[in-house]
Amino acid sequence: MAGRKRVLWLIKELNTGGAERLLSISLPYLDRDTFDYQIIYLFKSTRDLVPEFERQGIPVSCLDMKKAYDLRVILKLVHLFREREIDILHTHLPYTGIVGRLAAKLAGVKAIVSTEHGLMESYHPLTRLGNALTLPLNHATIAVSQATANSILRYTKIRPETIRVIYNAIDIGVIKSIQTDPELIKKSLGIDEHDLVVGNIANIRPVKGQKYLVEAARLVLEQRPEVRFVIVGKEKTREDLRRLEELAKHLGIRDRIIFTGFRKDALQIMSVFDVFVLSSLWEAFAIVILEAMALGKPVVSTNVGGIPEAIDEGVSGFLVPPRDPEQLALRILDILNDGALRNRMGQEGRKKVQDRFNIESMVKKVEQVYLSVMKGRA
Repeated sequence: MAGRKRVLWLIKELNTGGAERLLSISLPYLDRDTFDYQIIYLFKSTRDLVPEFERQGIPVSCLDMKKAYDLRVILKLVHLFREREIDILHTHLPYTGIVGRLAAKLAGVKAIVSTEHGLMESYHPLTRLGNALTLPLNHATIAVSQATANSILRYTKIRPETIRVIYNAIDIGVIKSIQTDPELIKKSLGIDEHDLVVGNIANIRPVKGQKYLVEAARLVLEQRPEVRFVIVGKEKTREDLRRLEELAKHLGIRDRIIFTGFRKDALQIMSVFDVFVLSSLWEAFAIVILEAMALGKPVVSTNVGGIPEAIDEGVSGFLVPPRDPEQLALRILDILNDGALRNRMGQEGRKKVQDRFNIESMVKKVEQVYLSVMKGRA
């Protein structure tokens, strides 16, 4: 359609990480009458979500980079931006943000927008420096939480008025439509139908803090031996998973913890959780917490980054310090031991997600940023 603004999303990978999934669930709600969307990703080996973009009619290109930090990518992007006459570049995640902003500036792209999905203090020092030097090239910077916005302001000289806080969100309709058979799911995992389940869904890597969840599991099982722990997620390295398995074995609870690996049906598995736990050391704003709340699950999470902006302490869940398995275990037990509290927290969490974290509303806010920036650049 004539007159549409050409928007290019630039991201490092198209696997099942939080930022990537956020883009994929946005697709049904895009304003195709106003914007013409396309996406470029850098590494061909990480393409789990490519079919979803293609099904939704979004052109997908891969630069097929062989190694990280190959700065020749900037020249490739300059050529592509000019060739495709991109009006708006929207980058996601730090590395693609750095190279994308530089390329867009060189190519004369009219509007540069970046979403910061992380906290600056959690980045490698060189990444943090690259971000600090290039973020001022943005015409607008979207922060996924107020904690993220504050982090940007601490580490950069970006103008505060160019930052917009737009919270991550989920497709509540999709969550509601999930068909589950709890008895069948438990059976498939080897869990007795009467057992209580404490679950975690996150990529297995040190920053996700699953080590402290395993240590908390031992303390919980001392009082509630019928509880089973389920950790759903793909390991970043085989060593990360091996360390967790060895720790569980050392603590004598290996038979009470199930590591499922990556599962496409992670939300169906989450439906049998009695408590959802996030033990991360850093989080800007975790989509998985919103999914748990939408499913009516009480949440116990570390009090880091933007998490307190999603969870109301004592209302929809509990917040605990990071690296503190004792507090983690205590709050898990508080919920497991009180069915009324469990139900009440679940209902409060579901209501908050419906009221504040709907993907359709998020997409409209992002597109309003595009329009605002283009108007300012006219």
